[in-house]
Parts: sequence; structure tokens; C-alpha cells
Amino acid sequence: MGDLVQAFKLLSCELKPETKVFEVENLRAIEICLEAIGNNFNYSLNGVLRALNDDNLVDSCKVIQLALRIAQDDSIFIECMDNLELLPPFLELNVLNILLLDTRNQLLLTRLQYLNKYLDNDNIEKKANNYFIGVILPKLLDIGGEVVEELIWRNFTFETVCPSVNTFLNERILNKEEFWLRLQPGLMSHNKAANYIFKTAVRKLQTVDVSLCELVKNCDFEALECLIILLEIVAEKQLHLIQPSLGLLEKVTSLHKSWVKLIFGLFLNHAQNIVVYHTIMMTLKFTSDLMNEEILNALNRSDYSPLAKKTYKTFGIYIRNLDKSAFELILATSLTINWVPIAFTTVYREFLHEDTVIPIHYLHSLTVRAKRLPHKNIRRGMIQQIFEKFKKNLNSFSVIDFKDILIEFLNDKEVACYLRTILKFKLSHEDLSAMTKWLKADVPNVDTINLIVEMVNHSVIERIWIEENIVYPFLQRDYCTQVLDRLTHVYCIKTHQLENYLLSRLDCIEVADSVCHIDSSRALALKASQILLSGSSRKNLSLAFDILFYLSEDKYKTVYVYWMNRILDNSKVDSNLALGFVNLLMKIKEEYLTRAVKFDNVLKLYEIFFATQPLQVVKKIFRNLDIVFKNIKASNKEFIELCLRQLVQMKSSEYFEDAVWNFVRNFVTHLSTMDTVILECTLSGLYELCRNSEVVLYYCMMYLKGKNINEKIFPKHEFLLHGDVLTKDKMAEYEIYSLHFSHRNPYFRSAEIRKFALEDILSDVKDERINRVSEYLLDNYKLNFGKRYFPQSLLHLQKLRIMQAFSFFLPCMSLEMKNSLRQMLVDSFKVESHQPSVKHIVQYLLIQLLADSSQLLIDAIEISNKSTPNTVSGFIPILYGLALNKKDVDFSMTCVEAMLPWTMGANFKLRLYSQHAIIKICERNMKNRKFKLKYHSLSKSIETVLNSTTHVDSSLMKDLKLVEHIYEIQPSIYKRKLIELITVNIPETNEVVQSEYEYFKMTFCYFQYVESYKMEAEMDDLDILQEKFENIQKKIVPWRELETGDDGNKTELIVVASLVDSLPNLGGLSRTCEIFGVKKLVLENQKVAGERDFQNLSMSSEKWLDIIEVKPVDLQEFILKMKTAGFKVIGAEQTADSACLGNYQYDDKTVLVLGNERSGIPPNLIPLLDVCVEIPQKGVVRSLNVHVAGAMFIWEYARQQMITHIKS
Repeated sequence: MGDLVQAFKLLSCELKPETKVFEVENLRAIEICLEAIGNNFNYSLNGVLRALNDDNLVDSCKVIQLALRIAQDDSIFIECMDNLELLPPFLELNVLNILLLDTRNQLLLTRLQYLNKYLDNDNIEKKANNYFIGVILPKLLDIGGEVVEELIWRNFTFETVCPSVNTFLNERILNKEEFWLRLQPGLMSHNKAANYIFKTAVRKLQTVDVSLCELVKNCDFEALECLIILLEIVAEKQLHLIQPSLGLLEKVTSLHKSWVKLIFGLFLNHAQNIVVYHTIMMTLKFTSDLMNEEILNALNRSDYSPLAKKTYKTFGIYIRNLDKSAFELILATSLTINWVPIAFTTVYREFLHEDTVIPIHYLHSLTVRAKRLPHKNIRRGMIQQIFEKFKKNLNSFSVIDFKDILIEFLNDKEVACYLRTILKFKLSHEDLSAMTKWLKADVPNVDTINLIVEMVNHSVIERIWIEENIVYPFLQRDYCTQVLDRLTHVYCIKTHQLENYLLSRLDCIEVADSVCHIDSSRALALKASQILLSGSSRKNLSLAFDILFYLSEDKYKTVYVYWMNRILDNSKVDSNLALGFVNLLMKIKEEYLTRAVKFDNVLKLYEIFFATQPLQVVKKIFRNLDIVFKNIKASNKEFIELCLRQLVQMKSSEYFEDAVWNFVRNFVTHLSTMDTVILECTLSGLYELCRNSEVVLYYCMMYLKGKNINEKIFPKHEFLLHGDVLTKDKMAEYEIYSLHFSHRNPYFRSAEIRKFALEDILSDVKDERINRVSEYLLDNYKLNFGKRYFPQSLLHLQKLRIMQAFSFFLPCMSLEMKNSLRQMLVDSFKVESHQPSVKHIVQYLLIQLLADSSQLLIDAIEISNKSTPNTVSGFIPILYGLALNKKDVDFSMTCVEAMLPWTMGANFKLRLYSQHAIIKICERNMKNRKFKLKYHSLSKSIETVLNSTTHVDSSLMKDLKLVEHIYEIQPSIYKRKLIELITVNIPETNEVVQSEYEYFKMTFCYFQYVESYKMEAEMDDLDILQEKFENIQKKIVPWRELETGDDGNKTELIVVASLVDSLPNLGGLSRTCEIFGVKKLVLENQKVAGERDFQNLSMSSEKWLDIIEVKPVDLQEFILKMKTAGFKVIGAEQTADSACLGNYQYDDKTVLVLGNERSGIPPNLIPLLDVCVEIPQKGVVRSLNVHVAGAMFIWEYARQQMITHIKS
């Protein structure tokens, strides 16, 4: 025995703390010694503990465990406890785990405080922290009771509690209100661990007494179960998963209000608008008193769908039924929200309803928020509605009530006009006195003065001039002269008083301003011209320009020449002077201008102003371009280019549209007399601008419509297809405009541009031009021939517009063009699957084009034999239309015979169409004896069948009804009705987006249509092109192709699929794992590899793949074992800290854990993972199929391994 003890001491002393490479043989020798010593062991393990490291961890732990088992007292246990804090965190926890397994583990409760570092220290390595939470903490709870429970409570996190939740949740915890309150933020943020804890806690409520906690006391357990379901389902994004659960919301309203507010709040913030709107309506019904702000935030969406409209209406009814204090409370709350334009417009229209009463002090806040709306027309409309609301109760307000809004918005043109409407006859003598005090700190502009003057009645004006106490406050300010100027003009003070006053102003005024519409005065004009010709630089020059502009024709010519030369010599001119000079230029007659001043100097002056003056001066120049276009020559081409560049620079300014309108208008006015070089330069520049600006395109098409220009430079027919698909936000704005401000709708411009293009082509009908445009449309259509397209897509709208244009051009096309169009449409019908709106117009065109074709029956038979039933059913209305069009009994009989086989086909729609078409043809021809004799019995038989057919959707018969409608139109109104049908009825009936037809519906009498003329020619037969396919399929082995020369060895990747339930998913994973050389596939049960559903997708891969079995309950132990063996464990899961798959670098030795198809990776496993990795997504759907996701993770690992292999 002594020799064994001596050997143990010797071996343990060799294990120095500084030993870097541990000799495992020593540990095994120690283990042998300990086993031999047995119960007589009573020596120190310091040497073993100090030498502990990652390499010898497993063997060292065996030695410690054996020593503890055979020790005679507690000394070894205490020695281990004393050495714990000296070890690195992960090693420390492994030793602690051994101590917890010992019968003396109660001794650990005296040392618990030092474990705080694992609960509140973010610097502890993740591996150690996860080991503590997943392994140590559950065991501590088993032995420690309240002591450990209190330790956890002080450092409570969802991730800490989750792995040991069943032990942690006892009656004491469940009676703590703070526990339930701590859960709620986690539930609000969709924290999986919080959901798991809450679900477990609810289940335990049924077995303990929780009478001390108000949040769950006397709870309806059925309601709590509904709450659990709702908390799980609210995280789903797919509508078909979440919508059925909305009915459960009503059942949870019996719970404590904090739970009700939590779950309703989650649904109110859901990504799907349908879910949100249903929740809003339920909230208004059951819990509105709790959630005013939440309801308003949920309404704050850029959506105007039918359900959104219904929700807004419900909200309006709700607020109109509130009492005064509740109404004002929700109104005040609404004013704190940063509204999107659509929601603001709709919500506040409900607040401004005629049945509501809004206190005057809300006028200012409402106006401020309306001013923030970015869309000019909607903004003005809302401001108007706000003021109209208060105007109805004007008698109950005084001007004092308008103080805040007067001070802030007197200088705002949009608001000032409505202020004027309200206060025009309201302002008294006392009110004016009060206003002078409010305005004392602000210098108003001329618009402000206009507003004040127009609000003051005549009697007050007279007193202003008479009583110094009213005039005095104005005279004390620099702007007193502005007020007096406007008052003298508006109320027609005697001429000599005005003249004397303004003469004195020209000598002493220090603030530039504007004077307009004043009476002529020779002395005043003379004085103004003297000042302007004196070379003075006084600040009253701009006033002198204004006076001269209104008062004198004989003076401003000399002034103009003087200032022209002065500006050309010195380009630095004040903007007010520049504006006054440009205004003066408008008054000068063209003959004098071109005679007195060189035209080139005018252009040079404009160039200087373009370069040096602000945009309000540039805008005036564009208004003065008439003289430029009237006199410009080829040598002045650079000036046109300068104007076009200036327009590009102004694009984002408020003056852009005004400048474009003036430029295009002046250009078109002088189109016929313009130099060819200038004409082509301007057209080319405008065309480039049109491609980037709808404003420019709109005015160009408006003014160039019907003008004969070079279409190679400016091809107007291209804009027959103009208009993009409106985004969801823009579509909602469009609907707001349509509903409330239709006369101001800017989105009508696209439709107007198409109308201008069509009118232009039809106003000058020439065979050559119609054929050229038709050929352009045909080529454009062929670019996307055969491509699949979706409703309301740009391709859908483009095809619709092309077919509409063909409908208008058809009577004027050449025979050759008609042949090409006919063949293309027949081919299209065979190959393409059209949206109904496009299909109906194609049917109309084919009825017209096939009317004289001898190939009709052959085409019908060919289609019936080679095409799908859906294509054939689309061809039946064409046959029916041809029968109506020809009104020939023999031809009708031919059509009936062609359709008869289809009446007994397997396809319901085909049967229904052919039966109805035959009945309709029979009804129209039954008076003919020959026809009746042959088809009377058939007609009755089909009628019997149709009468017994039930549940037929009326929309199925839309095609036939359309054909009937066309041929029931009276000849006198045929063309007008046909235009309405093509541009309005067909798109509207087939639910095409409103912006495509609503403008035409509002302004229907718009097209200049032309008389069709008969084409004398026969239709030629056209060959059908045969396509040859040379590309063939090739089977490949991806891994072998990518990694030539590889010997096929397995990788170090282990895929864990124990949580996956679906056999097809497991079979697919097996196949993927085998292809990419996965080391092992872990399944819940190895026997599944023999199942048929598994093997249908595995393709026998299970024969070549190492499959092992690990039950879900054993996954914690398996993961820890893999980590101990040096594997890095990653989870395919979306968490708050998950890494992106594209950026993640795999370790060679990796374990990939895949989650369950529905619930993912359980919260109790997530803390054990080294990292969670997610696949980046752009779509709405929440997640990928687990097999697909697993394949992407496996391929990324294989890709990285392949790159490493190539580099090495």
C-alpha cells in the first residue's frame, strides 16, 4: 500500500501548473493508483487540478470523480471547491458538474455567490456560459431550492431560465406578479424562450394556488390556452396560417387587461394588412378604451383597399359615438403621431365629419399637420376641409381664438387664403389693434399685408387713416410703408394723396417691395425713371422699376436700353433688380426691341441671368421666351441647349412645371416659322427630357398633338404605351385623390398622355403612318411573346394598351398589316395564357380579322385537336361572334357543327361555353326552316342540360356576354360605344387597376375617331414557323464535376435531423448528405430509412450514408458530447444574434442542428449552440422548407471546403 501512495504522490507532483502539453499516461497511472488505494485514499488533488486543460479534460475529470468516490471525508470535495475559481471558466464548470453529481453537493450552496459571474457577466466565453445554463443550473436548482432560485431571480433572463424552466417554476415564482410582468416584453418581441416559459407556466397554473397574483388570479384556463395559441401564431407571416385564428381574440378579452393589451397590440402590429384591419375592428368592439394610441398607429398605413376603407368607416362611427372628453382625448393622441399621407387624409376626414365638434384650439395643430403632407393637391384639399369645419361655427369664435394660426401662417399662401375666408367679415377695430401687437416681432411680406387688408372692413380702414392710435403701431415698424401702400391702393385714397405719398417713398424708402394697379401719374413715372437712369444704387430701385412698369410706356424704353448695357457690362445684379428688369422687358414691343437692341444681346442677358440669378428670376425669363422663339436663328442653337439644361437643373424645384409649360407653349406657337436647325435641336432636347420627366412629356404631347413634326426625332407614337405600374403606396394615394380630390389627381397624366398620342395619330389618318405605328406595336408585342405575366403587372398593362390601340387602328390598316396582325393573334391564342382584359380585346380583333377568312373552320379544328381546353373555350366566343357578324344561316350551321364535339368534352368550362354558344346561335336562326329542322331537337336537349346545371359562376360567361354586347349596340352610336367598351368597360369589368381606365371614364367624349374605309384585297395565307430545339438534357454528378481528382472521402460535417418529422424531408436530406460527403446523419429513429416515403426521395442514398440514432430528449447530452470532442455546433435558426449564412465561416469539424418543420429548434437547446445561422430572405414568407434550408447549409459547407481544397 505504501508503494501505491508513493507512486500517486510522485505522479501528481509531476503535473506542474506550467505544463503545456499534458501527458495522458500520467493521469491513467493516477487512476490506476486510486483504484488500488481504494477507501484508504486521503491525499491532495492540487496537482491534477492545476494541470487541468482542454486536452486532458476528459481524463482529468475521471480522476477527480474517482477520487471523490473513494475519499473517506469531505476534504477532497472542499479542496476541489477551493480550486474552482482558479480554473478557466469552461474547465471550472466541468469540475463543478462532477461535484454536483456527488452526494456532498449541499456543500456547494455555501459558495453560490461566486456563480453570479455566469449570470450577469457578458465577458464570459459563450461556450462556458451555455454549459452553465444548460447543464449546471438545472442541477443546482435540484439541490438548492430557494437559495438558487433567488440567485436566478436576481439575474433573470429568458435564456437563463429556459433550460431549467420546469424546476424553476414553482408556486412561489408563479405567485410573483413581477415574474409575469417580466415575461410580457419578451412575448411582445416574439422571444422564443419567453414563449416557452409562458407556455410552461400556464400549464403549471392548473396545479398550484396563484391567488396572490392579480395578473393570473381566477383566470379562465381556456382563455389562457387561446392566448398561448395566439402568441405562437402571431409570429407567422403567411395569411392562410394566421387568419383562421383571429376569432380567438374575442375569447381572451376575459383575461387581465395587460394580457389583452399585449396580444391585441401584437396583432395590431402584424405585417399583413388584413390581419391588422380585422384586429382594429375587434379592438374597437371589445378593448378600445385601453388602446387608443395602438389603434391609431395601426391605422397609420399606406393602404386604401376595400377592407381598409371599411376599417376607417368603422373607426369613424366609433369616434362619433364617444362622449366629448373621450373624443378630445383620442383627437389629442392622434396629433402626436407622424402620419403617412393616406392615413392622415382618411382618419382626419372622419374626425372632421359634420357630426363631430372640434374645439377651436385644435385648428392650429390640425393645420400644422396638414401642412406636412407632401402632395400639394391633397394638402390643399385637407387644409380647405379643416377650415370649412371651423367656418360652420364661426359665430362661436373670436379673432383671439385664431391668434396662434395667424401668427404662424399669415405668410403662408396655402393657409392664408382660407384664413381670409373665415376672417374677412370678422375683424373689428379692436381685433386689428390686437393683431398689431401680435405682429410686432415679425416683419410680414406683401402677401401678409394683402391678407390683413382684405380682412379689414371699410369702416376700420377709414379709422386707420384718421386715428393715430391705430396707425401708430404700424409706423413704429419698418414695414409701416408696406401696409400703407396696400391700404392706399385697395381702398382708392385720393390720387393726389397717393401720388404725394409714393413720391416721398421713392426718396426715402429703405425696403424694396411691389406696387401694382395704381393710377397713372406723370410726376411719379418721371421720378421713377430719373432714379433708374441716375446710376444710383439705392435700395428703392426695385420700387422704381415696379412704378415704371405700371405707369409709363414712353419712359421704360430708354430705361430698358440703359439697364441692358449696364447688366451686360457688370453681371452682378441684385435679384430684385433683375426681376424688375425682366418684368419691364415684357412690356416692350418686339419691333422696338429688335430695332433698339441687338437680339444677341437679349440672349446674352438671359444667359447671364441663368448663371447668376435665383430660380424665381429664371421662371420669369421662361415666361418671356416668346420673343426668343420668334427671332432665333440657327446660329443661336447654343441658347436652346442652355434653356434645356436649365430645365433639367430646375426639375426638383417648385418652378419647374411653370417653366416647362412656358417653354413648350412658346416653342409650339412658332413651330411653323422656326429655323430647321433650331426646330430639330429643340425637339431632340425635349424628347430626352420626356424620357425622364412626365411633366415635360405631358406638355409636349398636349401642344404637339396634331402638329406635323419629324417623328424620327420625336416619335409621338411611342407614348401610346406610356405609364408605369403604380406602387402600393402610390395606388393608395391615387384612390385618395379619386375619392376626395378627383379634379386634382396628378396620376391621370399618364392616361392623358396616351390619349394625346392616340388623338394625334387618328387626327391625321394616313395608310403609311397607321401601318408604321401598327408595325411598331406589333414588334413591341413580339418582344414579350409567350412570356408569362401576372395581373396588374407592367407587361399586362402594356399588352392591354397594344390591343386597345390595334382596335382603333384596325379600320385604317393595310391588308398586309391586317394579315400580319391576324397571324400573330392566332399564334398568340394558341400559345399564350392571357389575362381576361387582354383576351377579350384579342377576341374582338380576331372576329373582325377572320370575318372573310376561308381558313376559319380549319383553324377551329386545328385548335380543338392541338390546344388546351382553356384555349378552345377562348376560341368559342370568336366563332359565336363570327356567326353574329355574318348573319348567314349556312355559316351558322358550320359553326354549330364545329362546336358540337366540344359540348360533350371532359372540361366543364369548354362544355359550358360551347353549349351556351350553340343555344344563342339557335335562338337567332330558329326562324329559318332549314336550320330549325336540323337543330331543333339539339337545341332542346342542350337547354335541358343547361337548366339542370347548378352553381355556375356568372363570370364564366363573360366572354359570350361581351360578344353579344358588341353586336347589340345601335349602329348610330356604334363607334362611340365601342371606344367606351375598349377603354373603360373591358378593363373595369375584368378588375384592371383603376388608374388604367378611370380618367377615360370621367372624361369619356375624348377621341376624334375616324371613318373606317373598306380595304379591297384578299387575305393571304401565312406560313407557321416551325421552331427547332437542339438543346438536350445532361445528367451530372455535381460534386464530381466541381472537385475533379477528389477521392470521395467524407467531410467532418455531422447533420442532426432528430427534430425533423416529415419522412420526405428526411429522405431528401439523406440524398443531399450523401452527395456532399456528410460524415453522419443523425435521425430520431434509424428505422425510418426503410419507409417508402423516405426512400421515394432518398434514391438509395441511405445505403452509402452513416446514419445514427439520437432521440430528441437526448440531444442536450449529444450536443455537449460533440462539443467536448472538438466540434463546433451551429443551429439553422433565426434569433436576435444569428449570423448570416453568406458571411459565416464554417469550422472543419461542424455539427449542424436542423429544427422542427413548424417550431424550429426548441428554446432549451439554443443556449447550448455555439452560434445560430440564418439564410437571408427578401420575401414575405417566414421560412424555407427544412430540407431546402438544410441543403443550402450543407452546400455552403461543401463550397467552403472545396475552396480550401483548391487553395491547398
